[in-house]
Amino acid sequence: MGMAYIGILIPSLTDPNSKEIIYLNEAQTSWTGSITSISALIGSLLSGPITDPLGRKPALIILTIPFMVSSIGYYFAKETWHIYATLVLHGMAGGLVEAPILTYVAEITEPSLRGSLSSTSLLSLSVGIFLEFLIGSMLHWRTVALVTCIVSLATLVLLLSLPETPYWLLSRNKPHEARKSLAWLRGWTTVENVEQEFQEIQKSFTRLNGNTGSNKVASIKVTKMSKFQQCCKRDFLQPFSLIALIIAWSNFIGLRTTETYSVIIFNTLNVPINGYYATVIMSLSSFVGTFACFFVVQYCGKRKAALGSSLIFCICCTSIGIYAYINDIIYFNFKDVLRATPDQEHKYSWIPVVLFATFGFFGNCGPKNLPWTLAAEVFSNDLRAIGCGLVTSVQCLSLFVVSVGYLDTAAFMSFPGLYWTFACVCAIGVLIIYFCVPETEDKTLAQIEDYYKRSTDNNLS
Repeated sequence: MGMAYIGILIPSLTDPNSKEIIYLNEAQTSWTGSITSISALIGSLLSGPITDPLGRKPALIILTIPFMVSSIGYYFAKETWHIYATLVLHGMAGGLVEAPILTYVAEITEPSLRGSLSSTSLLSLSVGIFLEFLIGSMLHWRTVALVTCIVSLATLVLLLSLPETPYWLLSRNKPHEARKSLAWLRGWTTVENVEQEFQEIQKSFTRLNGNTGSNKVASIKVTKMSKFQQCCKRDFLQPFSLIALIIAWSNFIGLRTTETYSVIIFNTLNVPINGYYATVIMSLSSFVGTFACFFVVQYCGKRKAALGSSLIFCICCTSIGIYAYINDIIYFNFKDVLRATPDQEHKYSWIPVVLFATFGFFGNCGPKNLPWTLAAEVFSNDLRAIGCGLVTSVQCLSLFVVSVGYLDTAAFMSFPGLYWTFACVCAIGVLIIYFCVPETEDKTLAQIEDYYKRSTDNNLS
């Protein structure tokens, strides 16, 4: 939910006709929309080294605390620098939490379900964005911050009931606890019922990490220098480069920035309803798209799902640009954002609502989902947390570049030109997915890792 809070904060503090004690000019608005990304970059670089020794579960529990503190900081903010300081804390916590989330999901799921369940983090994000905008359409932005704090507290309580992942427990030479964890994760069954799967995990874990032993797994003792050396090998650099490229692409097609400025965008397009309500419709459509991704991935695989949804997304961006061009919409309108109805209404004024709802649906059904699903799968067990942390750093850096330049780019290229540019970038991404991304659905983590170790074929076998 906290990710969507900035989208509530900006329209509340940028309207010159509002009575808020804090007012953001255009330059301050750009920094407000992007400062969390650059601070998240710092958090993501530290994510693997800090959270890996702690364990996946303890790291997730601890990191709910800065989210609660940041929500309280928003509530008590009286000056612009208070907002900035809180955004920095919020962003760093967001960067730190990415690696343990991705790693946890990848390590607890069965191969046939990993593609779908890896989407649960994005599904949760979509639900949070929808609920945050829904609450923001009814409550003051300070009150919304308190509601967000309560949700973070509830998350902390729920995390206490989860087990640690079997892979992490094996890496710490705790096979007995790993068995119990696997039994819990497979539906509160008995240890005996999961023994076969556990033996397969143990064998692949031992083989891929170069350990020997018939009945136990030796603990992995890898120095920082040896991990650095492993990160310089091709079987790490090849998947990392691919994921980093797709992550950057998914940001440069405008998904996240559109969510951040959605209320302003709908105000600019003069839609027939309040901008907050239109944003709720778009975020609901995004949630439905993320949910649909579960079934689409299982039916046709990650690669085809990403290709199809990206093509339709490209068409949506082109159509948004055409609509704005025909209606002579050139620049953003920050005035009277909170008005209940538009100044002028015509029979085609619902078109942008439909277009952005489609934009949210297909953007979340593929382009936004694919890189994070792959990031949870392609790295070896001992480098997975570090790999996910580095991927998150690329996400944060590229998102910062897009966010800080979003308003200036729109002013330079015009609103239609901005979304036509997104369409062109999306088309390039379709080619990258088609020629470079292998299908990983229904493959075990060991098979995927073997593929990048061999790197002799374009398809997993």
